[in-house]
Amino acid sequence: MFTLIKHLVVIFMDRTMKFLNNGLDFEKEFQFIEKIYKIISLDIFGGSKKVSKRFLLQSAIYFLFWLVVHFKNVFVDFVSDRAKQFTGIIGISVFYQMIVKSYAICSQLDIVSKIKSTMTEDAMNTTEEEMQIEIKYRKYSRILIAGIAFLSCLVMGISVLWSLIFIKQMVMITNIQIPWTLPDTHPSHEINLIMMFLWQLISTPLIASFDSFFILVTFHCVAKMSVCCSKASKIDGKTDENFISDLVEKHLRVMEMIKISAKIFNQTCFHQLFTTFGVIVCSTFNFTNRFELFPFVMLSAAILQLFFYCFLGNILSSMCEKFQESIYCSKWYEIESISIRKKILLILMMSQRRKEYSFFGIKPLNLETFADVVKQAYTFINILLRLL
Repeated sequence: MFTLIKHLVVIFMDRTMKFLNNGLDFEKEFQFIEKIYKIISLDIFGGSKKVSKRFLLQSAIYFLFWLVVHFKNVFVDFVSDRAKQFTGIIGISVFYQMIVKSYAICSQLDIVSKIKSTMTEDAMNTTEEEMQIEIKYRKYSRILIAGIAFLSCLVMGISVLWSLIFIKQMVMITNIQIPWTLPDTHPSHEINLIMMFLWQLISTPLIASFDSFFILVTFHCVAKMSVCCSKASKIDGKTDENFISDLVEKHLRVMEMIKISAKIFNQTCFHQLFTTFGVIVCSTFNFTNRFELFPFVMLSAAILQLFFYCFLGNILSSMCEKFQESIYCSKWYEIESISIRKKILLILMMSQRRKEYSFFGIKPLNLETFADVVKQAYTFINILLRLL
C-alpha cells in the first residue's frame, strides 16, 4: 500500500513539474482561452475586427431570454420571498458580469489579437538572462489559470449537486423559475435544473476565460517590468548608449502593452466592482438569515475573484514604482557622458507617469480599493439588516 501511494505521488510530482516547466511561451494558455471562446463560436485571436453574424444572433437570443427570466424572477416571481429575491439579484449580477466581459472582448477584437501577437513575439525574443527573471512569473500565471479553471468547475459542480439534492425546495444559485412552468411542481423542478445547468455551462467558462486572459496579460507586463528593473539596477560608470537604448525600448514596449490592455480591463474592472459588491451584499444577507452552502460559496467566490484582480493590479503598480527606484538607486552618477545622463533623466521622468489598471480611472486597481469595497459592503449589509 505504501509503495503504491509513493508511486502515485512520484507520478503526480513528475506531471506537475512537466506542467510548470514545459512550453512556457504562452501557447498553452492562449489555446485554453481560445478553445473556451470557440464554444460560443467566437474566435478572439483570429485577427478579425468584427464578430460574425452567427455569433451576434446566438448572443442576442441567449441574452434576451435570460434577461427576461432574471428580471421576471426578481420583480414578479420572488416578490413575496425576500431570500429568493436577493438570490435572484445574485444571478443578475453574475449574468451582467458575463455580458460586460463578453462585450469587452467582442468590441476590442483587434486589441486582443494585437496583445497575443505582442506577447508571442516577446516570448520568442526573450534571452536566457531575461528568461531567468521571467520564468517565475510565467509559472505563477499558469498555476493561477489552472486554479481559476479548477475553482470554476468546482463552483459549478457544487451548485448543480446542491440543486439536485434540494430539488424539491428549488434551492438554486439564482432560483430561476421558467415562466411557462408552475412553481413547486415535479416537472418544473427538472426543467429548472436543466436550465440552471445550461446557464452555468455558458456563464462560468466565459467568466473564467476572461479572468485567465487578465492573469496572463498582467503577469506578462509584471515580468517585463521586472526585466527592466534588473537592467536599470545595473547602470554604472561602464554603461553605454546601446544599453540605455535597449532599456528605453523595453520600457516603452511594456508601457504600451499596459496602455492597450487597459482599454479592455479598465471598463470590465469598473463593472466587476459593482457586480462583486452586489454578490457580497446579497450573499451575506441570505447567509445571516439562514446558513446554506450556496450563499457561503458565492460569497467566497466573489471576494476571491475581486481580491485576485486587485492583488494583480497592486503587483503591477508596485513593479512600476520599483522601476523608478531601480533607476534612482543605480550608479548613474558614475557615468561621465552628459548625453547618457540626460537619457537616464528622461527615463526617470517617463517612469513617473504611472501606468496601471483602474476602475475607469476613478480608483486604482489595488489592495486598498479591495479593502474599501469590503468595508462599504459590510456597512451596507448592516443598514439592510436594520431596515429589513
